[in-house]
Amino acid sequence: MNLFQKTLTAVAFCLGSGTASAATIPLIFSNAGGSFAATFSDTIASNSLFDDYFTFDLTSSASGSADAISSFTNGISNLQFTNFQLEKLGSNAFTPVQGTIFSSVPSLAYASFSGLNTGNYALHVSGSSNSSGGTFAGNITLNTVTSPQVIAAIPEPGEFELMLAGFGFIGLVKRIRAK
Repeated sequence: MNLFQKTLTAVAFCLGSGTASAATIPLIFSNAGGSFAATFSDTIASNSLFDDYFTFDLTSSASGSADAISSFTNGISNLQFTNFQLEKLGSNAFTPVQGTIFSSVPSLAYASFSGLNTGNYALHVSGSSNSSGGTFAGNITLNTVTSPQVIAAIPEPGEFELMLAGFGFIGLVKRIRAK
């Protein structure tokens, strides 16, 4: 096996190993009579991890709550939540909001938060799925004067890793062809 074949094998192994789902999804809120509400959901493959950010932009102060539940098959939860919290974007990274209260049994999560200032936020939901895979769905309600706005998706680290791997692969091919 030459160097090119070994490299191709290593790249294929690295890209194919691990099954994780990561997504940044903008939330769209509607007026719910004095507050604003949005729903969110995702479908997760079997035996995999998920790490989702549901984003919005506050233009006035707010408080609120969020909840989520996973799907069940034959009375068994298909997903287990490991993280369910509100985070605020600051210095190019999301950090947990102080005062976010997180409560979870493996298939049900709840968070409440108050004292939110203007800025970009994300509801961070992560966990794992069993051999059946599954879905989760939830609601977020904000008590605020103005409707939260949609913010642009934030690139995931995996996107940059794939781009760099592609550039590296192109460079390797050019180097081999030059020989």
